[in-house]
Amino acid sequence: MIGVGKITLNVRDQDGAKRFWIDKMGFEEVIDQPMGEDARWIEVRSTDSSIHLVLFAPVFEESKIGRLSNMIFVCDDIQRTFEELSGRGVEFVDKPSQQPWGWWASFRDNEGNLYGLSPRGE
Repeated sequence: MIGVGKITLNVRDQDGAKRFWIDKMGFEEVIDQPMGEDARWIEVRSTDSSIHLVLFAPVFEESKIGRLSNMIFVCDDIQRTFEELSGRGVEFVDKPSQQPWGWWASFRDNEGNLYGLSPRGE
């Protein structure tokens, strides 16, 4: 069986991204280690350990930063999660609303990348 182990996010500012995912999104640091001469491996995970993100400063992928991500986060209670994350300073582009495909919200990270948020199971 194959599963997803880690998701790499392209970021310009690794330290800023690390602060965003830990301080605002509530993730935990897994590792922050040098990786060669000018690179670092920064990995964070959700508190339930279901998501591991690698915050990667790209050499070739600068054009991908600040775009719509293909990642949708899930939560148990979208309104409560929206309120908690908004209270921590997360910028929501779309507040939770009922859409034809189910409940939906979207937010931006510190780099301008856009992510979806929906209730678990929808």
